[in-house]
Amino acid sequence: MWALERGLDISISAVAKLAFLYKKVVHFFKTMQEYMIKFNRLLTSKNVDSINIEKALL
Repeated sequence: MWALERGLDISISAVAKLAFLYKKVVHFFKTMQEYMIKFNRLLTSKNVDSINIEKALL
């Protein structure tokens, strides 16, 4: 999708690799953002200890 939106030829291997990396990076940052939101909620809650943090994040 990323390459097609920019009018790039996906059949070129370098473009395909860039599209793949772009997709993975976007997914990584979305996942990291979700965990940061969960972690911030835990830190602002009243019952903060390492066991609760570990259970909530896993």
